[in-house]
Amino acid sequence: MSDRVIAGIIIVSLTLAGFLYFTQINPVFSIKTPDPNTIPVGNPKVDKTLAWKATIQPYKKFRTVILLNNTTEAWLRENNIPYQRKGEVIPYVVAELNFSQIQEISQKPIEFIEEDREVYLIENSEIQLPNIRYRLQEAGYTEAQRQISLPIVHYNNITGEGVVVAILDTGVNYKLPDLDDNYLGGYDFAYDDLDPNDLEGHGTTVAALLAGEGDDQFQGIAPNASYYAVKVLDDSGAGKLSDVLDGLDWAVQHNVSIVSMSYGQPVYSPAEHTAIQTLYNKGVILVAAAGNEGYDKLIYPAGYPEVVSVGAVNRYGEVASWSNKGAFLAAPGVEITILTRFGTTTTGSGTSYATPIVSGVVALMKQVNPNLNSANVKDALANSTDPIKDPDNRVVHGMINASKAVVEAGNVQLKEPQAPGISIDLKYALPIAGLTLLVYLIRRGEYGA
Repeated sequence: MSDRVIAGIIIVSLTLAGFLYFTQINPVFSIKTPDPNTIPVGNPKVDKTLAWKATIQPYKKFRTVILLNNTTEAWLRENNIPYQRKGEVIPYVVAELNFSQIQEISQKPIEFIEEDREVYLIENSEIQLPNIRYRLQEAGYTEAQRQISLPIVHYNNITGEGVVVAILDTGVNYKLPDLDDNYLGGYDFAYDDLDPNDLEGHGTTVAALLAGEGDDQFQGIAPNASYYAVKVLDDSGAGKLSDVLDGLDWAVQHNVSIVSMSYGQPVYSPAEHTAIQTLYNKGVILVAAAGNEGYDKLIYPAGYPEVVSVGAVNRYGEVASWSNKGAFLAAPGVEITILTRFGTTTTGSGTSYATPIVSGVVALMKQVNPNLNSANVKDALANSTDPIKDPDNRVVHGMINASKAVVEAGNVQLKEPQAPGISIDLKYALPIAGLTLLVYLIRRGEYGA
């Protein structure tokens, strides 16, 4: 046997011996699968994916969200529930736990443990266009705004006055002339600071579509509605479930009427659903994007039954093929005029752009009927949509119509705009008529009969 073969056998033997020592003998480094009797897989209080991850890596700390029945300090101490932060209104805590801690806490009187999974903004496509495009729209309204019969609503001084909306997104560039006056403040949960400024751009576009003031480049659906910028996604457009929960908890504490959500993720979350239900039960109206993946089902939070889920249609009322199936209603969201975080106009597509259009219309509805709440807003919306072209049945109802929705919500009558005319004081009427006749006779004499 050659020296090379002998050396190889020695190396393999030493490697195997080291592996057995660190994995089977030394308990500090053991990576053996935990006792089957203690594996949380199948435990109804533990998310299946988190359970398997913790089983495979029992010493790793996983960032988790724990849904509770009680979040008082005394109860948390009594039950030895560790946490980094907790909800004030929504019953959850955020904690880093390993396998044994997950197993221990799952035996306590809690509701559910899940991983603090990622959420993301709903991607859109944009086409850069000159600023003049928006200015050339008829009577200052974009094509999408005319498509939902918005001008007549504004003509009747229904502009969202007195309604407060929380925009959960990448923040807002609230210093833009079209977004500064309606800004009430906010919070940055992505970076845990007081400034929800938007460096990604998505949230600014959403805010302008909803509540742009029209002072410079862009007027939104509800130009007099007030808004909070709640930054739950970072500057790359990604975020965590815990940040979303913090944002929803913050919004309900600030007594908002509407929450607009143009983000999502594909997995049902008991903690997020509980948060949605908490706001819904307090009368808050929740609006969310259906998603742009072309799925046969909605992403979340649009997929929760308490939410008004929004799909996208083009200028011809055709549902976009990429708009996820199951949306409650639709709004223009294909190549519509939008505002960027730099204060310029462009066009973009996506259900995340259709969503603030619906949120804005709901703000108009709330102005005419302040008692409108989450329980009855869906009925009013469902009874006031326009027909759409939807061969794949991706949308439950039709396209939102602002004027019909306002009438349905508030039992109001809208006055039609009057055609412009010329008003003349009667005391000047006779002299003007005489002068007109004189000019006619002179010209008749000059050029013949």
